[in-house]
Order: sequence, then C-alpha cells, then structure tokens
Amino acid sequence: MRTYLLAFLLACVPFTFVWAQIPSTVVISQVYGGGGNTGAQYRNDFVELYNPTAAAVSLNGWSLQYAAQAGNFESSTMVNLSGSIAPGGYFLVQLGSAGSVGLPLPAANITASFNIATGSGKLALVNTTTLLPAGCAPTGTGIVDFVGYGSANCYEGTNGTNGLANNTAAHRLENGCRDSNDNDKDFLVYGPSPRNAAAPVHSCATAITIQSVTPLSLCVDANTGATATINYSISGPMPTSLNVFLSDSTGGFATAISIGSINAPSSTGSVSIIIPAGLSSSTRYRVRANGNNAYGVVSNTFEIIYGTKNVSAVNPYPDQTEVSVQWTPPTGCVEEYLVVAKAGAGINGIPAGDGSAYIATASFGGNGTSFDGGKVVYKGPGTSALVTGLGLGTLYYFKVYSRRGTNWSTGLQDTATTRVIPAPGEVLINGFSPRYLNASDEFYELVNTTGKTFNLADLTLQYQSPAGAGRLPLVLGSSLQAHSFWLLAPTTTPVTVGQTVAISRDFTSGSGIQDNGYIALVRRKDNLVVDAVGYGNASGGTFFEGSLLPVLPAPGAYRRKVDGVDGNNNATDFEIIPAGAIDLRNSSSRLANAGAVIPSGAYNRLYVTGSSNIGGNVVLSGKLVFTQGKLALGSFDLSADIIEGARASAYVQTNSAGRLVTTVGTGFLFPVGNATFNPLQVSNGQNRQYRVAIIDSVKATGKEAAVNRTWRVGVSTVPPVAPAFSFYYDEGDPGQLGINFSSADKVQVWNLPAATWLKAGGLQDAVPTGGSVRSVTLNGYNDYGDFVLASATAILPVTFGSVQLQEQGYSRLLSFTTFDEKSLVRYEIEWSADGQNYRTIGTVVPRNNQTGAVHYLYTDQRPLSGSHFYRVKAVEQDGKFVFSAEVSWASNYSLLELNIYPAPLKGRQLHYATQLTAGSYQLQVLDASGRQLWQQPLQHAGGIAAGTVSLPMLPRGTYIFRIAGAQHSAKLFLVE
Repeated sequence: MRTYLLAFLLACVPFTFVWAQIPSTVVISQVYGGGGNTGAQYRNDFVELYNPTAAAVSLNGWSLQYAAQAGNFESSTMVNLSGSIAPGGYFLVQLGSAGSVGLPLPAANITASFNIATGSGKLALVNTTTLLPAGCAPTGTGIVDFVGYGSANCYEGTNGTNGLANNTAAHRLENGCRDSNDNDKDFLVYGPSPRNAAAPVHSCATAITIQSVTPLSLCVDANTGATATINYSISGPMPTSLNVFLSDSTGGFATAISIGSINAPSSTGSVSIIIPAGLSSSTRYRVRANGNNAYGVVSNTFEIIYGTKNVSAVNPYPDQTEVSVQWTPPTGCVEEYLVVAKAGAGINGIPAGDGSAYIATASFGGNGTSFDGGKVVYKGPGTSALVTGLGLGTLYYFKVYSRRGTNWSTGLQDTATTRVIPAPGEVLINGFSPRYLNASDEFYELVNTTGKTFNLADLTLQYQSPAGAGRLPLVLGSSLQAHSFWLLAPTTTPVTVGQTVAISRDFTSGSGIQDNGYIALVRRKDNLVVDAVGYGNASGGTFFEGSLLPVLPAPGAYRRKVDGVDGNNNATDFEIIPAGAIDLRNSSSRLANAGAVIPSGAYNRLYVTGSSNIGGNVVLSGKLVFTQGKLALGSFDLSADIIEGARASAYVQTNSAGRLVTTVGTGFLFPVGNATFNPLQVSNGQNRQYRVAIIDSVKATGKEAAVNRTWRVGVSTVPPVAPAFSFYYDEGDPGQLGINFSSADKVQVWNLPAATWLKAGGLQDAVPTGGSVRSVTLNGYNDYGDFVLASATAILPVTFGSVQLQEQGYSRLLSFTTFDEKSLVRYEIEWSADGQNYRTIGTVVPRNNQTGAVHYLYTDQRPLSGSHFYRVKAVEQDGKFVFSAEVSWASNYSLLELNIYPAPLKGRQLHYATQLTAGSYQLQVLDASGRQLWQQPLQHAGGIAAGTVSLPMLPRGTYIFRIAGAQHSAKLFLVE
C-alpha cells in the first residue's frame, strides 16, 4: 500500500479503493500464527514480506507491528526491521513459538520473540519505528501495508481475510503481486509456504495461471499413482521453462513435489503431470507452475483419493415391506458398491478382497452373503437398490461400501423403519395460495383422508414453473395423524387471514411460487405423485390432474369444494375463494370423511363430509362442521359448543350410550337423531353443560300412541331457573309415530327422571316448523332423564318405584316397588353380564294388581363372580311391557374352591357353590372324626354347581361338608 493512502485506510466500516492491482512498494505477502501448536505445520509464527518493484527496497528504520483482534498496538509486539529486499524478492520475519510441533522455518532474515494469535489479529508494516497510536484506525503516518486477518476489527477494504488455523496461512494472491487494498479479496487461506531472501525472485510482470486440472479427482494407492493434465496461461515476459509442483494435503508448498515440466512454453498450453503413489486422501491439494522468472499462481483445490472413498450420503426410503436405498457417489475412484442390510443394530466391519466373494440378492430373506449379522443386498456400479422381503414396523440399518481394486471404504450407513407410506390420493393438497394477501404470502393445507398415520418425511412438496422448470423439492417432516389436516406456510409466526386468526403452521415451507404453475406431493421412495394441482396460465409442467385451475384473479386462495374429496380433475375439484373467506386448518383439526373413525382425543375442529364414526370420547375446542353425512357416536360422547351445517341429512347420530355434550347459554339446537333427525332445542340453558341422546324406541306401554323416539337429557348441575325444551319429530314419517298416535290430538310430554314416569307440564300443541316437521315445547321444566311424546289419550304402564340390590352371602337379593298396577300377568327378572344382553332368570307374580305401592323380593342364588346387571320387565295381559331402571353389582369371590353359606350354620339350610367337571357326585356331611352323618347324590353336567341342601338337625360343633366324585373338595363349617 502507498503511504499517502493512510487517510483512507484502516476504517472499521467498509471502504473501497480503485487503482492498479500490482503494488508499488513492499507488502505483507503471508501471515502464519499457528507456530508450535498442536497440528502446526511450522514451529514458529512468521510474516513474509515481498518487494514487487524493479528496485531493491531498504527496510532500515522500518518496523512490523502487531495488535490483537480488537486490541491496540504495543511496543512488546513490534520488531524493528533492517536490511533490504531485492527486486521481486521475499523477506522472512520469524516470530515466537507456542511449542515444539512443526517444521523449522527456512533461515529467517530477522527474528522477534513475540507470538501472534492463530486465528485473528492485525499487522502493520510501517516505514518508521514509532509505535502506532491506540484505536482501530490510527492517524499516524508511515503505514506501508496493513492486514487484518480472521475477525479483526480493522482491515483494508470490505473485510479481513478468512480466519487462520494451526495448519493454514493467509497468502497474498499472485505470489504477492495482488493488492487491491481489500484484505478479503487479496488473500487466500491455505497451507503455509514461507519464503526468505534466498528464495527465487518473482516478477509481477509475468503471470502464470493454472486454468484447470483434469480430472478433478485423482486415484492413487500404495503402489499406483495417477496421471493428469494442467492447462495454463502466461502473460508478460515469457519464461524459458515451466516446472509444475504439487502442494501437500493442506494446500501448502513448503514440501512441494515436482510432478511435471516443459521447456519453451507458449502463452497457453498444457503439461502432463504424474501424481506419486501413496499420497493421503485430501480435497485440498493444489498445483503451481513456476517459471524461471516467476512463481505461478496456485490452482484451485482438487482431490486426490487414496484407494477409494465413501459415498457422501445414504438415503433409505421405506415402504411396508421394502426400502429404496439411494446414495450419492463420491467424485471418483469407485468400481462398484456393496450394500449390507441388517435388522435392529448397526453394521460393523469392512469387506475384503476384490468383491468376488460376495453374493447379493435384493430380498432380505434371500441367499445374499451374510455380513455382520446382516445380508448383502446389492453389489454393482449403480446408485440405488430396492431391498425387499422386509418386516413391517422393523428398524433396519443399511450400509454402503465403495470398492476400487482391493481397497474398500469404511462405509456409510443410515436407518429406516418400514412403514406404510401414502398411496396416490391418500394425502391431498386440500387448499393453497400463491398470494393470499401479498405476493410473499403463501400457504399449503394438506389433509390425510385415511385412518393411517403417515411420516411426512416420506414426501416432498415440489413446484414447477409455468414452463415446467422444477425447483428443489421441499422435504416434509413430522407425523400426519389419521384424518388430520396439516398446514405449511413460509412464515414462522401464526397465520391470520380472512376467518383464520393466529393459527400455527405445522411446518415451514419455502416461499416464492408464482401465480401460475404446478405443485405436487411426491414420494421420495419412487417419485410417485401422490397428489398434483396445476393452476393459472401454465403449459409446460406435468404436475396436474384433468384440467388446470383458472388464474387467481385477486388475493385469495384455491380450496377443494369438499374437504378431502378428489375427483382427479383440478378444475372441478377446486374453487376460488376471496381472502376474506380463507379458513385454514392445521394438525389440531380432523376430517370425518365417509367411513372414517375419529380416534378419541381433544381437537380444535371436526369436519364431517360423509357418514363416519368416533372411536372414543372426542372434545372439540372449536367447531363441528357438517358438509354431508352423519357422525355416529356409538357408545362415546362428543363435546362441541359450536355446530354448523347440520340438517335432516347431516347430523350427530346418537344412541342411549353416546351423547352430544354442549354448554348452553341462552339457547342451542342439538342436531341429534338416530335413524332420523330429531333435534332438541334447549333454551335458557344458563351456561350449564347438557348431554343429549336419541333412542329410536319408547320403553313404555301405550307406545303405540306415542312418537317412537326417546330424548335422553342430562345436565352437569341443575340450573336455578328451569330451562325450556323443544322436541322435534316428523309426522310425515310413519316410522317415527306409533300406530295410534293422533296428529290432531294434543301432546303430553312424559318424563322418567328415575324409576317413575311423570307427566311433564300440561297438554301441548305440536307446532309446525317447516314441511311435516313438528315441535313440542316444554317450558320451565327442571327434571331430566328420558322424555317421550304421547297423544293425550295414551296410557303409560305400571310405575316403578325404587329398585335395589344387595348381596347375601353368595346370593343377591333384588327388591323393587311398583305403583298403580293394571292388568299385569307377571314380572320377569332379567340378568346381564355386560348391561347390554339380557336374559330372563326368574318370574314374580303380581299381587292382585293393586293401585297403591307394592313391594317385591327376588333372590338370585347363582354365586357368579364378576359384574351383574338386573332389571324388571312388567308384562301386561295384552303382551305390552315396560322396564324398570337397571341396577348392578360386582362380585369378586372365586369359584375355584368350594364355598358354603351361611357360616356359622344356625338352621338346616346350607348353600354351596363351586366349579365341577361333568359326572356323578355325592354331597356328604362328616363329623370331626370323619364319620359320615348325611349324604345326597348329585348328577352334574359340568360348570358351576350351586344349590341348597336341607341337613338334619346337627348339634353345636365343627363339621365337614364334602363333595366326592370325579373331583373332590371339602370345607369345614360350624353349627351354632
């Protein structure tokens, strides 16, 4: 640098100089600060100076000054220079050392003891011995050249050089001839190559440049080298000869090897070079062609490979029973690849020989050569292999080895778990926009139309321009749950547009798709298109179905007309919506399409587009939206406070078990039904949670004169003010009405809050609400349970009071109370193990069909373990019947041993229960001495054996009850 440029130099902000590249005075040509450190190339730090001029330059009275990255120049890090530099010559300043690692430097021209930092620092060549003042940009005179390296806070030009290391130095380009006053552009970092005054001089007038080295990857081994060609160009005075040198593996030329030469070179030409055998692998080799009058400019880096080289990436893409293994080959030096597959654990070891000992079969269960517990599944020159015969849901390791001759790479492996991946149409692009507000606003909404969970890492989102040019695919990630939506957007902040308020995206997409083009979901395993959409003015792409969508006329979006429905024609499957109508869904929402079973869980929204089911209790924090079809609850509850789109063909399908649960404020219409749509309106709900189900029957006599529906209503807590209920039925549907129901009659609402049917309110008129649909409103009523509607003349059956169950030893005593018996012939006692499937186990005769309260008892002496459900069926003379409430009991005793009751025995009746195989048995009672006192035969068909025996009067004492026969069991009992 010229000294008169000091006023523009050393700024902490970028600045630029424009002048000739060749310096007019001495420059700092090389900087190295790793001397003596671990991995160092040389034992000492050094700074190399270069004289690019045609005359010798005296250094007497000059100094070299050093400062830390953000520090000030100090006298302790300054060395005074002396001597001179010949024209085109170099000058070596040896500095301190951090240890004993590395080669000794060539003979230094001057020596100092201070160290400079390895990675970052500042050096100033000054034509005085005056210490530079403090500050990033000193204002003193005399700075000839300045270098900031690494992250120094001062430098020439736009930035400092790249950071240095123990094995790299900063080299001024063109052997010291480049000086544009920009450290970042004037220096290149590679291995150190110190030169002193004895080194050959270099003329900046002659420039020898390496244009190329071919091939870029050269293969060697212990015994064989490689040949290559360099292409060069020379400007300025021509040298009489060229000698080509190869750097070491770091790119430095301190131990350079001569690899070729020519005499009388022309201005452009080539030189054949020979790479020696045995060199280590590296991608940082360089060459330099030196003339007899000038050093050549070092080439770009190239690679020498010893033996062979690993592939750079292994990507296994799974399916249910196969995996497509794909790999990125190295730049060269490979004859073939060997792929090993193994289940459950990593693959160790390295193959040996020339590869002929290994047999490969694509099927994992085939006869491929065994290798470290795995199988060889591929051998050849390709870059992919399809491995078959794998087990679903299993973790597999795949390792790819490279071979050249008998040299093998160490191998590179990756894993994949076999799994179900999407087939075409199973995951859809449900909506998207290239500009929903501004040109940079984009989104993609996906939906899983199946009950499977997919790993989206198996898919990419790809875009084609209107002319069909592709863009790098976006690899997706995370799981896509069954029937789930999924949102991609380029922004990391929640998306707000139209009806969408601060919704979180599930994945970050790229941005920049055009207003016209093509997008597709593509499987990574085999590039199979899962879904594709073409839109706008485009004609050169392949990602579309049927006809393309029209141009989006204004900010807005494309959306499927029906969520998750794909007719394989973009033009008819999608519609254009304005920005104000955009309502996005992410993975917190679900799609209930035809046949779907929505798993138990808490979701934001649920969209019903076909008759579907829930598979467990579902709670929605957002809304339930019907497009078409019914949502069947089965035995599970659905909680939703906002429901849209429900109607006679699209509603919540309930039964006695599954209920629609909603918090009702001023009013809410429960869009429920079973075979038909029979909603219930709750008014003045007072923010209570109501539970509603519909049963397509009436469990009462007189049902022939009733609407054949039961509305079952519950509430979380009874409100202080009685609400109103409106019940809807269709009198035009004969299936909803009993044969004696009169549409012209007034209607009585009946309620079963416990075990007794009660009239709820007075007689009501059925009010038309549209077509043949009628509603009956019950105002100011605050009891709950079952509700039915009957004509005013209808008579309900016997009224049940309390129904209770208690255990007595191994028996259960069922007690029940009835009121107002009329024409009853019997009570049937029904039992069930699951509360669903009942059978009759006994009968009780009514007592004279009394009008008051009547109490009945029934004892079930079958000592069965587990759960027990009981109910009473009252049967009238004409065959009509009504059920009581259900009661249950759980017994936990075992029948694997003999059980007797009561204990102690206070009378003659002894009950027994056990489990016996089929056969003939004797029931016996013995005294304490073993003398038989009583015996009774028992013929048993196998299974539970239970009964009651009448014993003779026995004195107080201890006795044995024994069952003798194919099995023997006995138990002591006391008599009081």
